[in-house]
Amino acid sequence: MIRRRGCVRSALRGAGVRGAGLGLVLALAVTACSGPARLAAPARVPVTLAPAGITGGLTLSEYSGDRKAFAQAGRDSLVADGRLWEIHLGHLLVGTLEIATVTNDVTLASSGDRSQILNGAMVGAVPVSIHVSGVGVAVASAPERTLYVWFGREVFEVLQLDDQRVDPEAVLTAIINYQQTTGLLHPEPLPSLT
Repeated sequence: MIRRRGCVRSALRGAGVRGAGLGLVLALAVTACSGPARLAAPARVPVTLAPAGITGGLTLSEYSGDRKAFAQAGRDSLVADGRLWEIHLGHLLVGTLEIATVTNDVTLASSGDRSQILNGAMVGAVPVSIHVSGVGVAVASAPERTLYVWFGREVFEVLQLDDQRVDPEAVLTAIINYQQTTGLLHPEPLPSLT
């Protein structure tokens, strides 16, 4: 359970990605009580953070099916806007990239809020910290897949890759390097990984 400001939040739960053994690790986190009133509309996901392609023949395409799930999450959802991109090698789905903004009552500048998101995204895993092009990234591995989480000022991102078909660290590096060229990635440090 994710606890915050006296409210109990359900842990982030997995949702399958169509036609593949890769699951979306981060779907929704819903609070069990209402939070403070929201004064301004939360930020939308800057879609230019997702590259159209990555060297090595990988392409990214937005999976619109999850947009509806994010939109229908309700007013108590942790995620204000979420987008999911499928990563393909030819016709083969080899990963997903989720980029999400949070509601106004959550701040990614807060180490505590980042810890709650990270713990929810990596339930049951023991992540380690790496740095890619100056960005702190939490990484956890499971059989046949690798999961990465990193934070920006207004977004958090979850990358999941089939490590039997692609070099996960090379894909992560390519995505972060691309994001830095957009000027939209303003990294926040990782919370303590204890």
